[in-house]
Order: sequence, then C-alpha cells, then structure tokens
Amino acid sequence: MKKFTFRYAKILQVRIDKENEIRNNLGKINKIILEKENELKIVTTKYEMYLNDLNDSFLKGVFVRDMQAVSAGKEYLVKKIDTVRHDVTVLIEERRNIQLQLIEANKQRKIMEKLKEKEIETYKVLEAMEEAKTVDQIVTYQSTNKKGE
Repeated sequence: MKKFTFRYAKILQVRIDKENEIRNNLGKINKIILEKENELKIVTTKYEMYLNDLNDSFLKGVFVRDMQAVSAGKEYLVKKIDTVRHDVTVLIEERRNIQLQLIEANKQRKIMEKLKEKEIETYKVLEAMEEAKTVDQIVTYQSTNKKGE
C-alpha cells in the first residue's frame, strides 16, 4: 500500500502559518502596550514632580508673568497623559481583537488536525485490511501448493 499523504496538508500548513502570524502580531502588540504603559508611568511621574515643584514655587511666591508658563506646562503634561492613556486603551482593544483572531485560527487549525487524525485512522484500518488480505492470499497459496504436491 502506498505511503500516507494528507490530502489537505497544504491547507493545514496555511492555517498553521496564519496562526503563527497572528501569534507574532499578538506578541508585537503586547510589546507596544508595555512600552506605552511605561511611557504613561514616566509622564505621570513627570506630572507629579511638576506639581510638587509648582507647590514649592507657590510657597516661595510666583510672579504673575510666570503663571502663564506654569499653566502651559501643566496643560501639556495633562494632554500628554490623556493621549497616552487613550493610546493604551486603543492598543488593549486591538489586542483583544487579535486574541479573538488567534482563537479562531486555533479552531481552524484544530479542525484540520482532527481531519488528518481521522484520515490516518482510516488509512491504518485500510492498511490492516490490506495486510490481512495479503496474509490470507499467502496462506491460501501455501494451502493450495501443499494439496497439489
């Protein structure tokens, strides 16, 4: 009997490749999320330090002309924090979508692997039947040969 070949092997390989690609995308987005979260921590720390310095300045006394610069600096940091938080939220949502894609790709791969397993089992059964048939033919041939002698 000929060697087993899975007739959908290329489809299975495409699904495995797609799953691996999605898994790589998930890793990339996780890395980007970590970088953005670190950026958020840094900006938040700068903002807190800025507020502390601002409080110290108010205690010492601040000129009115300096208040405008102080206000602009504070506004910049607040906007930066909001922007980074929004970016993190968007990235987390994108990560959820990629996770859903990965789950679906995993299901599709498993379907093909189950199909392959079933075909392997069918192949083994047919191979066993073929082997039994061959053994039966050999026994029949030997039996016929002994009767003929």
